[in-house]
Amino acid sequence: MRRAGLDVLPTAARLAKDPDAGVRREAAVALRDVPAAQSLDLLVDIARGFDGQDRSYLEALGTGATGKEAALYDRLRPSAGRDPLEWPRAFAWIAWRLHVPASVADVAARANGTNLSPADRKLAVDTLAFINDPAAPKAMLTLAAPNHPMREPATWWLLNRLSNSWSDYGLRPALKAAGIYDPDAIVLRDVTVPKPTADLPQLSLEEIDRLTGNATRGKAAAVRCYMCHAIAGIGADFGPTLDGWARGKSADVIARAIVSPGAEIAQGYESTEVKTKDGLTIEGVVLKEGDPLMLRSMGGVTQLIPADRVGSRRRLPGSLMMSAAQMGLSAQDVADIVAYLRGDRKSTRLNSSHVSESRMPSSA
Repeated sequence: MRRAGLDVLPTAARLAKDPDAGVRREAAVALRDVPAAQSLDLLVDIARGFDGQDRSYLEALGTGATGKEAALYDRLRPSAGRDPLEWPRAFAWIAWRLHVPASVADVAARANGTNLSPADRKLAVDTLAFINDPAAPKAMLTLAAPNHPMREPATWWLLNRLSNSWSDYGLRPALKAAGIYDPDAIVLRDVTVPKPTADLPQLSLEEIDRLTGNATRGKAAAVRCYMCHAIAGIGADFGPTLDGWARGKSADVIARAIVSPGAEIAQGYESTEVKTKDGLTIEGVVLKEGDPLMLRSMGGVTQLIPADRVGSRRRLPGSLMMSAAQMGLSAQDVADIVAYLRGDRKSTRLNSSHVSESRMPSSA
């Protein structure tokens, strides 16, 4: 096969097993327009060099496999093992990039795999979302069943694909029959964050700075964070997961985020207020634009708001995370929570240097 007057096959064959990943990426891209009969063996070699992490390498492989995705998947699938729950990480990502109909059953099994990590199951859900075949939305519907751990991302994808890639697969009646989305039957409810009152005590960072935090007490006090955040797999999926976030950050930065959460809003968690035409007020984080609008509120409550029910919408200036004072936390409670989030085994004093770092991601 020639490209721009050059026969790329001899060079691609030589570079497909090169020890440098950058060189193999270039070889993959060069094979984009080469028919499968001539390029498949080389693409298999390049795929076997994927480390499961290099996204630019994965994209180059996908580019080289353009029009040959199904053939490449069929060649690679046997080496991944019979059980899809035991796929190597690299092959799970390759399946995501190739998104072929033949992978639907295996990918659905991974999305349902209780022994897999939430991240691996979410990757499987995302893989299904990019497969344009009637079997994909059918599998996604099962993942959106009530109480399924993947219900939220599966519902998001079903609603997202409703008007584009899966528009010819009869999703609207299927979503209605499954009780996932029926615009005529949706019952919305008010969800607002309590506003601070003038009589709330003001916690002093200086006072907290002088206290010694205790991680054991902090673990108990942190249950109040569960309303919006997950810690060690427990809590609501509203604000960012706090696992590991605080490690390596100064105690002062964490304390500031708890005391004054509106000082800095984490990207993607901006607050939105929607007022419906029948007088409801719903505050939350937008998960999906369009019709319906998907909003996740405090406590992890997710609501689907049909476009014709939206009366007004505005961006809120502050955070949807309640301050320490609103949650009834004392200065000592904050110091203890800081110690717990930092993973301190021993009691700790706050860092009084007040250095500038990324603040704890607030709920919105």
